[in-house]
Amino acid sequence: MNSVFVNQIWQTLKHQKISFRSKLVNKFCILNRPSRSLFTNEPFCKLFVNNMSSNSGEKYMKKEPAENLHRAFNEVNEGQHSICLLEDVLSLQNKKITNWAIENKVKSLCCHYKTLQNDNKEIFLKELATKYAINHSALSNIIYQTERLEVDSEKLLKIEEKLKILMVPQYSWLFKNIGRLENGVKFLVDLRTDIMNLVPKLDAKKPEYIAIQQLNTAIRELLTVWFSVGFLNLEKITWNSPCSILEKISMYDAVHPIKDWVELKRRVGPYRRCFVYTHSSMPGEPLVVLHVALTKEIISSLKGITTAEGPESQVNESQPLGNEDPNLIKALIFYSISSTQKGLQVHKFSIYKYF
Repeated sequence: MNSVFVNQIWQTLKHQKISFRSKLVNKFCILNRPSRSLFTNEPFCKLFVNNMSSNSGEKYMKKEPAENLHRAFNEVNEGQHSICLLEDVLSLQNKKITNWAIENKVKSLCCHYKTLQNDNKEIFLKELATKYAINHSALSNIIYQTERLEVDSEKLLKIEEKLKILMVPQYSWLFKNIGRLENGVKFLVDLRTDIMNLVPKLDAKKPEYIAIQQLNTAIRELLTVWFSVGFLNLEKITWNSPCSILEKISMYDAVHPIKDWVELKRRVGPYRRCFVYTHSSMPGEPLVVLHVALTKEIISSLKGITTAEGPESQVNESQPLGNEDPNLIKALIFYSISSTQKGLQVHKFSIYKYF
């Protein structure tokens, strides 16, 4: 793009209120076809204008106007591409096609979504929630036809089958296919986290708010089945556990943050117990972390637990980690429990006795 074209766009964004879809395209008719297509989708057009007319936009335009304009176009183009991928994947729902082909399409969609900026993710989620939800118009027509038929009519059975299909949002099919992918369940957990972050930003009076809530409910119900207690594994963590697990435990503790590896070693060492819930579809990812202290008495303050003033203070560094004196253990204190995945926030995990 030449500097004249860049300056024309910048001056318009800076001084005018642009009517999306029309005035911007008409004003800059020298846009080529790929660039022009970006402005046929109002949310992405708004995103482009917001990017270029923000408080920091002028500073960037003064330094590298062409580069930053290209960056703004590319961000919008990536978002538009994600919508095209979504449409392409969901068009396969009722087609006779191999599972391998569907899996590849779904995997491409998931990989592309991970690369999107937050603004593009929000537009993607709104599109998914509104365009691929339950078709209420078709559902109303079927219900109307049902009311006019006799109970014993053969057509009634066919209509009931149609009702079952129409009552399921199209994106439910997508979620089930994502769940079959490697790390697909983790993707859905993170996707629900994005949805939960989006909800507070929406206007509760607008239809998209209800659509996003319905999208959230659909994923929540699916995860509720997949993450029921029967599918979870309870594991004891020690200093000999994999380093990757120990690192995540130190990161995830939201009750009493772990400052360094010395403190982490104490949390999983003598007179301490650490347990995690894991899921086979999310290997190496602790879902719930529980810390327990074995003490001589019920401690009135957490200071004695978090600062090694209990029985473990009598353990020498050269002493084996599992070497404990049973006579010094009179009480068990559950002093920290953390849920590590915001996308699983609604689930209640039961902690079982494991020692």
